Amino acid sequence: MGQVIEYAESADSNLDQFSPKKGSFDENSFNFTLSQAKPVHTEVLIASATFKTGENAGMPVPLNCTWYNMTAQSEIQTSEAPANSDFVQIPLATGACYQPSSEDIGLKVMVHAIPASDADEYEGMPMFAEVGPLEEDPEVSEAVREVVEN
Repeated sequence: MGQVIEYAESADSNLDQFSPKKGSFDENSFNFTLSQAKPVHTEVLIASATFKTGENAGMPVPLNCTWYNMTAQSEIQTSEAPANSDFVQIPLATGACYQPSSEDIGLKVMVHAIPASDADEYEGMPMFAEVGPLEEDPEVSEAVREVVEN
């Protein structure tokens, strides 16, 4: 089975809690998931969220996403390189899906997702998730090796 990272909180709320009139979503309003079939560079990463309660329970929550690369050792902080210096925004990666490339091999990939209305009138509590470090897909590696050798 593929790798699924799920963040869920107990919900004691209703749809009024995240209506545009009331302000924004909070972490109790939805379930957030970052999924990938295998931790290899050829598998698409998908960030998704669904409403927990109310008339829209189970329906998707629109997300504004920003994707980052980070070194596998970014949690180790030194005086020369603070932990946050290891985050590099991936250019033009702003949707709910990200297709890693060979440049992502050996790195963790993180998504920063913010729930938003379709009209971008309001935003909610930011969510973060990461996968990796990503490995080279063995099938692709073998195919490249065969081409180079012939």
